[in-house]
Amino acid sequence: MASLVLQVQQTARLFDRMLESMLAEIGVLSADVPVLLVAAGPRGVTLSELKAAFGYRPSTLSAILLRLEEFGYVQRSREALDGRVVIVRATEIGANAGRVALARIELIERRIAIRAGKRAVAGTFAVLEASRSIRPPTRYD
Repeated sequence: MASLVLQVQQTARLFDRMLESMLAEIGVLSADVPVLLVAAGPRGVTLSELKAAFGYRPSTLSAILLRLEEFGYVQRSREALDGRVVIVRATEIGANAGRVALARIELIERRIAIRAGKRAVAGTFAVLEASRSIRPPTRYD
């Protein structure tokens, strides 16, 4: 398969499966990890910030948050100054789950760096950054 886009999609699915098998014992899915990591910050994170940062659809984000709440990993609350704003904060066990997930991600990344080399990893980051900065083609392109 020579297509960069198709290779990235295939690799993303591989990473999802790999990470989910590594996190199964703590009940965390790969889509949960970014939420846990950001929500563990000192002020938590708003729903709007989560949507903007990770591109989750509202229904996807809602399902992630419901699952994380059921496990006791996050809590939602209304902001004191503006009751319309919902803040998501990781609980202590949620922050710990995020740290476990991050450690497993770092393990995967170290193994990739050993196989491909640090220059190749840096080049991959450059490609991913360039990918995020382009606009999707239109039918007029």
